[in-house]
Order: sequence, then structure tokens, then C-alpha cells
Amino acid sequence: MRSHRRQLDQRLWTVDYPDHRAGGLRLGARTTLIETEQGLWVHSPGPPGPHLSDLAAPFALIAPNSLHYLYIAETSRSFPLAQVFAPPELLAKVPLQAQLLTSSPSADIEYLPLDGLGSLGEWVFLHRPSRTLIVTDLVFHLKDSPDFWTRLIMRCNGVYGRLGPSRIFRTLFVKSRQDLKSSIGRVLDWDFDRLVLAHGEILETGAKDALRKAFCWLGPL
Repeated sequence: MRSHRRQLDQRLWTVDYPDHRAGGLRLGARTTLIETEQGLWVHSPGPPGPHLSDLAAPFALIAPNSLHYLYIAETSRSFPLAQVFAPPELLAKVPLQAQLLTSSPSADIEYLPLDGLGSLGEWVFLHRPSRTLIVTDLVFHLKDSPDFWTRLIMRCNGVYGRLGPSRIFRTLFVKSRQDLKSSIGRVLDWDFDRLVLAHGEILETGAKDALRKAFCWLGPL
């Protein structure tokens, strides 16, 4: 699969897979890489390729929710010394050789399991040195797409051309608005300005205000 690695900050990279499809839609996908003292921290591993060859060896592979795990086992076989972490919602449905994240794997990285999302079980992360928030399916930011059906469905989902959670996310995964609101409030207490997400364009600045606006339907944040 076609991929492109981009350096966002010191010790912070992303690998984009623009042709990745999910549910027939060309949503793209993104892996985030952070170099730490222990080695490379890999968030949502994608198809194996040359994008890791000139960086430090991975020490942690993160399956960040119950949907983003397709390449985690394959990547683990390529890097058998790396620890694999996954949320309980994923381990309940897939027999992965993984462990729960009970403490931050690096002093540079903070994490929070989001409450109120039922079976999705999403973790979000903060890379403190670069003030970068890393999420997966919490929000989309698909500003454009060459694929007609992707544009149509995402427009019907209320997120084409804008940053926010999809209608499907709000309908299928949000089980407790109050619990999710509490978690989003904790995220907004973090010090971040950039937002990296799995599907859509990275928001290089103004991410905190954009996230607060995206979840205003939960009430004042």
C-alpha cells in the first residue's frame, strides 16, 4: 500500500496511507511514530514497509481502540521485542497477544482511556514535548476526497469538510454523554496545540479550541 512518512516535530513522525479504505470508503489511515529513550513508540501500526527502517527499533506498539488493530500482529512479528498494548474492549473480541496499558510507556507521553464510548474503547495520547494530541476515531477531518462515495457518505455523516465526530460515532458508540463529556474535559486540561488523527488532515495549530467546538453538543466544556 502506498505510504508517505512526514516529520511533524523533533522525534515525531506520521506515516500516511492515503489509499486505505474502511467500509468501502477511502478514508485514508495514519500511523504516528514517537522516538523515546526506550525506542520507537508506534501508534496504530499500518502495513509493514520501509518507513521504520531508518528509525529506532519499536519498543511499544499501540492498538488505540477496538477498530484499529489490523496490522498490529504482523508488526509484532516483525519486531518481537516490542510490547503490544491494547484496550480491554479490543481484547474482549480479538485474541491478541497484548497487554493493557496501566501506566504511561514513556515520560514524554500521557494517555487517557475515554469513558462513555461502549465497545469502541478509545485511548487518546499527549506527546508533551511537541504539544501534540493523538486520537484515532474520536474525530474526522476529511477536508477533501477524490472518491465520490466517500464525499457523499461523509457529508451525510456530518463531517465532510470539517473537524468533528461523525453521526455514526455519536449514534453507535456514545453510550454516556456525561462520561464522555468528563473525559473530553480532562483532555482539554492538557497542554496541546496540534491534533493528529487517523482519518483526515492534521490540525497543526488551534487544536484545543477546535476540539472544544467539535464537542459543544455535549454541553459547556
